Amino acid sequence: MRLNKSQKMAMLNELRQNSKGEFDIEMQKNLLVLHFIHGESGKTERCAFCGRNHFHGKGEGHRLPHCSWNILNQEIRDRIMSFQNSRGQTFCLDSGYILRRNDDHNF
Repeated sequence: MRLNKSQKMAMLNELRQNSKGEFDIEMQKNLLVLHFIHGESGKTERCAFCGRNHFHGKGEGHRLPHCSWNILNQEIRDRIMSFQNSRGQTFCLDSGYILRRNDDHNF
């Protein structure tokens, strides 16, 4: 199902509010945590930056985002470069995200 701009922003806002993060001591930044849906590779849960599922190779850890900027409307892109969740953590797309197994994560 294809979403219009307002539906996409509503979905992104909900993802952002409920997103979880970890503070990376080395980078001195909060990093968004995405979980693999099955195991420790493949499809991830929806990304709070772009609202899409990503596909990554095996292994947990820090990754650069797979957000498809070329297909996003510029207005939406400008709004999703950074955001704050309901816990007050701020996440920046340029910092990337952390991938984790979904052992204790419910989908």
